[in-house]
Amino acid sequence: MSKEKDTIQPSTFVEQHLPAVLEFGSYTLVHPALDFKKETAYVGIALPDRGFRGTRILRPYLVTEAEMFEMTVEELGKHRIELVHRDLPSDTSRWSVEGIKRFLKEKENIEPEKLYKSIKGVFLEYVDFQDPRHYDLVTLWNIGTYFFPLFEAYPYLHVNGMADTGKTRLLIVCQHIAFNAVLGGSFSAASLFRKIQSSRCTVLIDENEELADPLRSQEFRRLLLNGYKKGSKVIRCNMTTPSFTPESYEVYSPKILASIAPLDNVLGSRCISILSQPTSKKEIAGRVVKQDSPRWQEILDMLYPFLFRKWTTIQQSYDELKNETDLANRDWEIWRPILALARVFSGDICRGMLQLALEKAEERKSEQGFTPEAELGEALLCIVDKDDFYRLKMIKEYIEEEYRYRAPSWLTEKYIGSMLRKFGFSKPERDSKGFRYYLTVSKVREIAMRLGIDDEHSERSVGPTEG
Repeated sequence: MSKEKDTIQPSTFVEQHLPAVLEFGSYTLVHPALDFKKETAYVGIALPDRGFRGTRILRPYLVTEAEMFEMTVEELGKHRIELVHRDLPSDTSRWSVEGIKRFLKEKENIEPEKLYKSIKGVFLEYVDFQDPRHYDLVTLWNIGTYFFPLFEAYPYLHVNGMADTGKTRLLIVCQHIAFNAVLGGSFSAASLFRKIQSSRCTVLIDENEELADPLRSQEFRRLLLNGYKKGSKVIRCNMTTPSFTPESYEVYSPKILASIAPLDNVLGSRCISILSQPTSKKEIAGRVVKQDSPRWQEILDMLYPFLFRKWTTIQQSYDELKNETDLANRDWEIWRPILALARVFSGDICRGMLQLALEKAEERKSEQGFTPEAELGEALLCIVDKDDFYRLKMIKEYIEEEYRYRAPSWLTEKYIGSMLRKFGFSKPERDSKGFRYYLTVSKVREIAMRLGIDDEHSERSVGPTEG
């Protein structure tokens, strides 16, 4: 036999000896609770069945627009699907069996206007918002919980107000509408990590005052700081393993935070705020949210078909939406999904949401004006009228004059110098009178713009001078 015939070609050898695991490259990775891949939407549900000796068990299924199949190894392999993790749906499906049958057999189509009016009508019945645009906001936000994996970020809602102003009532209504919603006031970080990863749930946190204190519950805070953005994961050590193996948990999901105390600026920047105030409408104040009302199931049985019929439309709306507004950075990031959803329903709703977004952005800038960085930025805008050297003592005295009575504890020359270096002014000089920094008008204006500070001095002349 010739040498040529004995030789196996490299490509043939590789094909014959490929490990079976490499074949998974042709599989579609799908989250077992909710996902959108290629041209298909997937929703995971758990339906009751009879188990061993007639016991009641829940079996996990995946539903697509065309079919429903059990999440077994055989069925997943047949559909070329690989699940991203092993936690399968274990809570009773919020989509009724009748609703699923109707959708799969009759190819049920839901009119967007009917769905929108049904959800908004519930909020009008149970909640008294001072700003009527908030009814549209919470309606869109709750519908968006069924589509949030399509977006790069999804805003939190922060409901802020004193006790007995309807915060809990709002969360209870959202619990019946939002995707896989869970409501509580004392979640542990560990339980939330696992719940969010397994079910992509909407998290409703009621009266958790730990949110207002950045020094408490660091794990919980880290989850919230990261969980508004797609792809965010938190690493935790598995305490049940001998070596405390690090594990990553998905934390991206819709969340509503209700509290009496305001949030700090960092966490607040991930939120759209809603002020909760006492209602003067007796019919709303005395109305009880009926947990067993059939209208909740009616709404849910409209939301799931709407998800399958409209997800590509909503994705296109989000992808095509360009920032031609005055919203910048994170304000645009958190409002973009709301505006994209609004476009699908009505131009009037979209215009109302855009105006609300602009007002909320200005409101947030005003609140940020109390941070040391923003106060220094305001002061520099007033002080720096030409490119020149400016002494730390003079800047400090200017800010002190603004306070008149008692200056804040942070206001020291050392701290001001530290902030100036963070702003990019890195070459101080020192003489017998102390430190001074060379500041330029253009750089100060750039800093003010980044901090969201309005420049009322833009008409002044600019010119370099000798130090």
